[in-house]
Amino acid sequence: MINFLGWIGSALLVWHFIPQVFSCIKQGHADNLSPVMLWSWFGGEVCLLPLIISTGSAPLIANYAIGTVEVIILLKLKYYPRIYYVKYPRQG
Repeated sequence: MINFLGWIGSALLVWHFIPQVFSCIKQGHADNLSPVMLWSWFGGEVCLLPLIISTGSAPLIANYAIGTVEVIILLKLKYYPRIYYVKYPRQG
């Protein structure tokens, strides 16, 4: 039962950001996301690594792998946008 709840918790933690990742990929940037949120998420992933290695739990490994890929994509789009645009176009 605990393992089942672990899978559900991991799925909910990981899957809630997938729409945001796809939206940022489609837009070509992540300007709408706070750098503090992205870096704290990345820091959480780094701090979680020793636990993942020590437990070997499949739900944690899945959560860690997908979450790490998500945050790396978002950080890349935050600092190296694929689409360059003018935030405030010249009027007139």
